[in-house]
Amino acid sequence: MRTRTFLAFLASGFFLHAGIASGQPARIDPATGMPVAATASSQPRINPANGLPVADQPSPPSLDPATGMPVVKPGTLPNEFEAVHSAGMTAEEVRKLIINGRYDEALQLCLSTHDQFKTSNALGALMPQWIELGRRFPQAREALLGIRDHDLHEFSAGRGYSDLFAEINSINGPLHQDDSTYALFKTIREQDPELAQQCFPYVEGLLVAKGEYQWCYDHMGDPQGKFEVIHQAMAMQLDHQQRMAAIQEATRKRIAEMNRQNGRSDLPAYSPPDTSSKLKQFAHDNFVGGTRQLIEILVATGHQSDADKIRDQAVAILDDERLKSAVADAAEKVRNLPAQPGKK
Repeated sequence: MRTRTFLAFLASGFFLHAGIASGQPARIDPATGMPVAATASSQPRINPANGLPVADQPSPPSLDPATGMPVVKPGTLPNEFEAVHSAGMTAEEVRKLIINGRYDEALQLCLSTHDQFKTSNALGALMPQWIELGRRFPQAREALLGIRDHDLHEFSAGRGYSDLFAEINSINGPLHQDDSTYALFKTIREQDPELAQQCFPYVEGLLVAKGEYQWCYDHMGDPQGKFEVIHQAMAMQLDHQQRMAAIQEATRKRIAEMNRQNGRSDLPAYSPPDTSSKLKQFAHDNFVGGTRQLIEILVATGHQSDADKIRDQAVAILDDERLKSAVADAAEKVRNLPAQPGKK
């Protein structure tokens, strides 16, 4: 449910792709991205745009030639984002180890990453490969279940907290054991309402799937505020998408010019995967999915006017048929739900 971010983005590979055959790499003007001709002058070069020495200009981000995305250096991101990025990189290493049948090494890498970060988001980034490893290497599945069972024991002993709950949820989901997560949340809700409020964001989608609409309404707060959060998340994702598109286009032009100046214009054009369009679609789908879920909760709990209002706002932001039909779709779904006595 949480918006998850997109990380991972040419350093040494950049020059290889550019086809520079000389023994010395070309010097690049960071303000323009173009090679700088060699000069015997010892005077610093000045950027005419701002009058500052070129050496004082900020360097453009290095890009991964395989993805066209910025390369993230350790220590340059907030801790949570760095954890997710590192786990994503580890997942790729684990995938390669699995392919080569080096299962025990893959498991040790999974465990060390978990021990280093201990965050549900980092574990979530690694989870698909850990699950795949567990299919081929039983010890990997046992280790994953061991982490989950340890967390459950902490709750039983009264030492549970929201990050542990998030970790349990991130493990149970891929293992198709959501009923266990649901039962745990139900117990927390009965025994510690404050902790349940903290855990709710991790299981909102699960609670909707279980028909616990009133629980969702009670925990989510002001519907308009909830919609603004969904909208802001899309705006942030689209801003990221536009920046990535600009970086990829600038990189394409830089490489083409470098190849031209080095007499290598016969090389294939630099063409990384089109991550920009995927990011845009991801942002739109998240907005539509989050809004439809919010509308479903409002319709199911009798707040029809709020549902209509949010539907109209959403359609004004994004012209999408799924948003236009959201209220009608929710009403039909709720009508067709089997009776579940005892819901609160």
